Amino acid sequence: MITALIVLFVLSSGAVTAFVAGQRGRDILPWYLFGLLLGPLAWIAASLAPKRHTAA
Repeated sequence: MITALIVLFVLSSGAVTAFVAGQRGRDILPWYLFGLLLGPLAWIAASLAPKRHTAA
């Protein structure tokens, strides 16, 4: 049971990190992997990363 909770937490940390990074104009795959490895620390880093502006 506890293993399932840990796996769920790790996967959701990756997903939240990728979402936040995508909202800031970053590539989501590397940020997803950072989220898997670093958990909430990667989410904080993604939220503090400056936004990338795309040309319209």
